[in-house]
Amino acid sequence: MGWSFVLLFVSGTVVMLASYFRLVQGSKAGRQRLIDSIDLPRTRELRARAFAARYGHKRDIDFPEAKRLLREAYSRGDKLAGMQLQRLLYFDQGMSAARESERIFHDCRDALLELVKLSHPEANFLFCNTCGMHSMDEIAMMYETESLFEACDAGFVPAWLLRGDIESDPADGCDPDEAMLWYRKAADEGWLAGRTGVAKVLCDPAYSGFDPAKGIAMLRECAARTDSHAMQLLARMLLDDELGHYDPEEARQWLARAVKLGEYYACIELAILHRDGTGGPVDIVEARRLLRIATQFSFDSEARKLLSELDEPSGTGTSE
Repeated sequence: MGWSFVLLFVSGTVVMLASYFRLVQGSKAGRQRLIDSIDLPRTRELRARAFAARYGHKRDIDFPEAKRLLREAYSRGDKLAGMQLQRLLYFDQGMSAARESERIFHDCRDALLELVKLSHPEANFLFCNTCGMHSMDEIAMMYETESLFEACDAGFVPAWLLRGDIESDPADGCDPDEAMLWYRKAADEGWLAGRTGVAKVLCDPAYSGFDPAKGIAMLRECAARTDSHAMQLLARMLLDDELGHYDPEEARQWLARAVKLGEYYACIELAILHRDGTGGPVDIVEARRLLRIATQFSFDSEARKLLSELDEPSGTGTSE
């Protein structure tokens, strides 16, 4: 009885260990396949070119080109390309883009988390760039800041840009001097989005080197290179009379260009100018048209609120 029990125990232990090692090996094999899928020379090149088009590395910014490159990489099984693509689609117009973004997110989410565990710089950046957009579990959210720091330390430039965005955002505490350090690092390596960030901080009165004239001049340069974010920032600076460069007519022109490039929030800002008659005549019809465009972006509630206010009897205006 005693020996039979020992033999039964040993055989059971062997089976359990064999199952465990099969599980570990399977996990390792799956993780290796995942790494291989993002490490193919072609998909790696496509992702790099897409980031260059998205953030303007030694070239003008081109969102459609970035999406085209990411689609090709994603079609080849590259989950990192998919995660970046879903972020760009998230800010596209129309519910079909929103649904596609959500579908790609769920397809790539687990792969992204696996790569974050391996401290992959690009995955770390995409992880913290995605947490605020989709519902992520609490444990995942805890690692958002740590992932960003790791991506920055690894020299992944888009992470520097995101760090600058966070440090320059009043909602996150706002440290313009710290933001300038990150933006300038990116700008010095030839990234147009970094130069736009530098210009933005120069226009911030809280920055120790506050210089709105220089900042606005730089924003004009960046906006001329198809940076729609620079166009929006420039319009805001031109509408801030405290900066000493008030020009609402020019602000309208830059917002109109940003709208043509698909910037949803530029639709809202330009609609407000048309509604209030800032920089030109009151035009409620045009304000409504712009707000209806903005409402086609799935996540926007501000446009819906403004549109409902215009549709009230008191908001019919004089240009109908």
